[in-house]
Amino acid sequence: MLAVVFTILAAFAVAAVLYFVLKRSTALLLNSVVGVLILFGLDWLHILPTPGVPITLGAVLVCAFGGLPGVLALVGLHFLGLHV
Repeated sequence: MLAVVFTILAAFAVAAVLYFVLKRSTALLLNSVVGVLILFGLDWLHILPTPGVPITLGAVLVCAFGGLPGVLALVGLHFLGLHV
């Protein structure tokens, strides 16, 4: 009987952890997609006054991991003359 109760509690714990991990990961995934789309949009629409932020593997990775703050960091570094 004790083993059944322990198994049920363990299943609830695993379900709760998975719920919070998946809930957080969807927000991170959405932030990453928005960051990469904004990076490509800035380059495609030529919004920046100087030649756009060069799209390199490093820039895409910064946008994928950083999302919108990553794009803002890349634009700031671009205006300072530093390219990732």
